[in-house]
Amino acid sequence: MSNFNLIVIEGRLTKDANFSHTSRGTAMLKFSIANNYYKKENGERKEAVMFFNIIAWEKLAEIMSPYLKKGMPIIVSGKIVIDDYTDQNGAKKKWIQVVANNIEFLSGAYSSKKKGNPDNKIPY
Repeated sequence: MSNFNLIVIEGRLTKDANFSHTSRGTAMLKFSIANNYYKKENGERKEAVMFFNIIAWEKLAEIMSPYLKKGMPIIVSGKIVIDDYTDQNGAKKKWIQVVANNIEFLSGAYSSKKKGNPDNKIPY
């Protein structure tokens, strides 16, 4: 039986999304978002940030590719995936990323006219 694996993150893109295809021709879109939050440190409230690596596949990647630009506020929902790998020095490492199944724009918080979308159209 499979367990529930769902994450929903709000944040801003740290740079323009990177669209490409795998060696088998599958569309792939990679990007990261910064999620700001507050934490207590020495009794004081301090602002902190977490960064999330995101990957979108196939149709979602193709649709969103032209619109995901640095600084854009979005909400991503998907699942967390942890991959094991060995680095150049033979050390075992883990790569954690979110596989997106939905990406939503936060309206009013970003002007797409400033980022090369003169019609101010969101793709859906």
